[in-house]
Amino acid sequence: MRFKQFLRGDYAAFLMEWRRDYDKSLARERQAKVVSAEDRNKEATKLAQIIFISRAVNSTKSFGIAPRSMKTPQQMLGKHPQTPNHSWEAPVPPPTSRSTLIAWRAS
Repeated sequence: MRFKQFLRGDYAAFLMEWRRDYDKSLARERQAKVVSAEDRNKEATKLAQIIFISRAVNSTKSFGIAPRSMKTPQQMLGKHPQTPNHSWEAPVPPPTSRSTLIAWRAS
C-alpha cells in the first residue's frame, strides 16, 4: 500500500502511514531473550560444524546486547574515556577515482 502511495506521488499519506506504523512498533513491549549456557553451547557446536570457528568461540563468551541500565554507559566510558583533544591526526582518505589514484601515487 505504501509503495503504491509513493509511486502515485501521495507523499503526505505515505509518510503518515509510515509514521503510524513506526509509532506502533515502538509502542510494542519488548522482552529480552533469555539465553542459557546450554543454548549458547548448542549454537557454538552448530557454528563449529560449518567451520565458523571464531563465531563459535564468541558465541560461548557473548551474552548479546548489553542491558539497558545506568551502569552500561558508565562502564563504556570507563573502558573508552573521552578526551577533549586527540593526540593524533586523522588519516587522509584514499582517492576514489582512477585518475586521482595515479596522481596520488605519483606524488
